[in-house]
Amino acid sequence: MRLIPSLLLLTCLSSCSLSQGEVDLIDDFRLRAAQYYEVNDLGRAQQQAVRGLQIDPEDGELNHILGRTLLKRGDPDAVQLARGPLELAHEQLDSARSSYSMGEYHLRHGQLLRGAAAVLRRKSADIDPVNRRLVADHQAEIEDYEKRGEEHIVTSLTFLERAVDERPEWIEALQHIASAQTHLHRDEEALLSIGRLVEVLGRSRDYKNTQLATSETSVAQERSLRQSLLRDIAWEVESRGLAATILMNREDWKEADAQLTEVLRLAPNLESEYFNRGLARYHMGRLAEAAGDMRAFLGRTSLDQESEQVKRALDVLSEFDQGRGGS
Repeated sequence: MRLIPSLLLLTCLSSCSLSQGEVDLIDDFRLRAAQYYEVNDLGRAQQQAVRGLQIDPEDGELNHILGRTLLKRGDPDAVQLARGPLELAHEQLDSARSSYSMGEYHLRHGQLLRGAAAVLRRKSADIDPVNRRLVADHQAEIEDYEKRGEEHIVTSLTFLERAVDERPEWIEALQHIASAQTHLHRDEEALLSIGRLVEVLGRSRDYKNTQLATSETSVAQERSLRQSLLRDIAWEVESRGLAATILMNREDWKEADAQLTEVLRLAPNLESEYFNRGLARYHMGRLAEAAGDMRAFLGRTSLDQESEQVKRALDVLSEFDQGRGGS
């Protein structure tokens, strides 16, 4: 006799025990929760999901919406609470969507733990070194946060890569993969992921620009396309900025300059990227171009004269002016 797997049996028993009225109610709660989530009304989305789960605690879709709502809230308590419903959802759905959500949960949790370690590290700097026991306790706590944070980020990659295997052009998943790889100092992998993401975003932007230029669309459709196009640009700016940071840390000034030039082509008012490109060009010996970028940075920044970036920009300009005056 063929045995039914235990999870399938439990699911069957749960669904079979519901009346038709309860099934219809759960359908309504799912629909409303999803609608509220889509328009970012997180309070109502969570409320509808919870009410549906009071009828069927194992409903995969409702658990997924509840978990994603908690993730979207972003605060540490909400992120931690997201784990339970997201794990239940993944058990029930085992889909690219549930894998992505599990990956996002582990990445966010890992980032929060890393952030907590950084806060503790700053506080420990103020501890009197004579108090060796307190210093040791702080160091042990910092190491624990960092270790657990890294474990969560490593786990996030497993889930996110599974999601991308099923949906290779999933922009958000590719972004999270690059972010996780950067946190783990896997720079070569991160740069490859960013390159892949930029290619996907480029195709997406080309398609949307073509649609706007050649297709007859309603006002609502055109607005939606334009908003989506702006999101693509914002994602590319963020992704190339991350690549530039990795490259500048490696002192690969030429490639960093190329990434920053693309960033500024897409978003010409990003003051910090003028400073970064100016610094890259300075290190390449392109002093006139570096000075031009530093002028653009100084003309846009709200930082005061004592900030390190402003001082560095003024030093580059002074060096350029002295060199020009002596030539």
